[in-house]
Amino acid sequence: MGSNNNNIYIDNVKKDPINRELTVILKGKSPKILNDFCDRFNKVNRNISSRLDQMMKLTRIVPRRVTLTQSSPFKPFINENSEFDIDAIGDPSNLRIILNFESIDGKYINDSIIGKNISHLVEISLIDHSNNDLNSYESSSATIYVSSTEVDKICKIIEDIMIDISMFNTFFNDNNSISLEKKRDFSYVKVAYAVKQKLSSTEWDVNRNKGYISLAGYFWDKGKFNIGGYCNCWDEIKKEMDVINDILPVKAQLKKHTSYHQLPVNKIEKEYNLLEPGEYVLARITKVPNKEKSYELLRTLFGGSKVRVGKVRLFPKNMKILYSNNLKQYITLYPLYK
Repeated sequence: MGSNNNNIYIDNVKKDPINRELTVILKGKSPKILNDFCDRFNKVNRNISSRLDQMMKLTRIVPRRVTLTQSSPFKPFINENSEFDIDAIGDPSNLRIILNFESIDGKYINDSIIGKNISHLVEISLIDHSNNDLNSYESSSATIYVSSTEVDKICKIIEDIMIDISMFNTFFNDNNSISLEKKRDFSYVKVAYAVKQKLSSTEWDVNRNKGYISLAGYFWDKGKFNIGGYCNCWDEIKKEMDVINDILPVKAQLKKHTSYHQLPVNKIEKEYNLLEPGEYVLARITKVPNKEKSYELLRTLFGGSKVRVGKVRLFPKNMKILYSNNLKQYITLYPLYK
């Protein structure tokens, strides 16, 4: 899959930070690997933030910020019957990752998330319970096995999961109204995409992980993360996302624009209503160029005799001239869907 970052953009959208939780299944004393992981917990979040910063530098994406937190209370969550007790967690709806040090039935864990407003769940297990893990087609969840010495692997898996959460909320949640069922459906779409593209990963095996994968886990090469390939992957997978496309009315989409109160909303709506279904970008002039070449290019694109700050126009998403260096500093781009 080649790099084509001109097609990548998510810009000028109000973005609230996203918090997702990790918990531990453990009955006894904390093993060394758990203590080592807790010592590196803050570094995991720094690595996530650093990777998102790199995406901003190399593409037009402004990703949603994600933070991993320890659930409250943190551990243990084993009830008297030695079963996972999700109700012991303060806010189970944010739970996405479990470190499992016990031989707990995966089906019980997965059944526990139903009705808890959880879209997917990843169990990182240090105990082999492969007969009862989460790796089924219907689960929208996954079990990954690691050894008791692989703290680096645990951190990498968690970072990849969180990066995928950021990208999903960047590409889909800003302008689309998505039900819990469709969020779960998206897990199956990612698995199907990895199979179709014949992607390979050390941690994520689609022959085993049939209900959920992290796409970020497929874009490592000799210890280096391929940002361009990963972002293009999301751009491509979005084209296959009919299951996600519950598109909001244009005025509702525009409300997430950071300059919403400065937009000519009625004018945009009239122009939008004339468009065919598809993906578009709202371009807005934020600075008048001094260079004649850039000035004339903007005047041609936006129409009229003068270039002025605040002028807007809708363009097809794939109009490459919008992503050129000649225009980057003079306009902002905002995704709209019809």
